[in-house]
Amino acid sequence: MRKDPVDAAADESEGAKRLSILAVEENTLAELEAALQRIEAGTYGICEATGRRIPSARLRAIPWARFTAGAEQALEEKQGGA
Repeated sequence: MRKDPVDAAADESEGAKRLSILAVEENTLAELEAALQRIEAGTYGICEATGRRIPSARLRAIPWARFTAGAEQALEEKQGGA
């Protein structure tokens, strides 16, 4: 028996949503693991682009931050313009 097209579309949409959530979770886990490696290396809290300290407020909000807010914005603008 064939599935109703509406049900099939809903199932496909739900599957795509789950894959998207999984991708976000995998990326977050990878960023957390990288932050733990930076802690072990003694480089946690140091901007990878500028070498400056990342403000503690930013690290509290985004514990895996690799860049200061300004450096991250500049990188995003550069990538967006490429």
